[in-house]
Amino acid sequence: MAIECPNRRQIDDADGYAEIQFPTDHSAGRIFGCNRILAPLGSPYISKIFFEIPEKSPFVFYDAYQPYNKLPENQLFYSSRVPYAKLDYQRGGSRQQREERFKALLTSNFGKQLNVGIQADLINALGFYNSQTNKHTDWGLFGNYQSDRLEAYLYASASTIRQFENGGITDESYIRNPELLGSNFTSS
Repeated sequence: MAIECPNRRQIDDADGYAEIQFPTDHSAGRIFGCNRILAPLGSPYISKIFFEIPEKSPFVFYDAYQPYNKLPENQLFYSSRVPYAKLDYQRGGSRQQREERFKALLTSNFGKQLNVGIQADLINALGFYNSQTNKHTDWGLFGNYQSDRLEAYLYASASTIRQFENGGITDESYIRNPELLGSNFTSS
């Protein structure tokens, strides 16, 4: 009995580009139609439309980064007669507030039945304020084997997210030692 894999893509000619909708994976808006985000690329965000918010995961802090995270059920598996590569680079903002994203995909068949590929997704955003940097690195290895009797799929991924957020605070004493600062709650 063969198990159908809904995420398998056949790429054999120029028409294959339309099938995988190249290039439609730039913005955060591809996950949710209406987002709430107040920080640079790579920052956590959530849909403003309640019914578009996915179910919570067991690790609640993971949910805000859901659009950037690679899940096994969303992995695409390829089959191609020639090696397939896709490079995507976007950059925006001034030098002090630069946001960059680099995505790479390389996949190739080894014979008619075996396909192996690697992918990378790197995000680096400096942010508007000091100490508002976001840096994501996501590496993936995938492969599939398909014969008349057997189908096997493999997906392995390693991700890191480094985010610094200070909300524009210029003096960290307000957080680290608030008792040293004078408080005046009177109005004039």
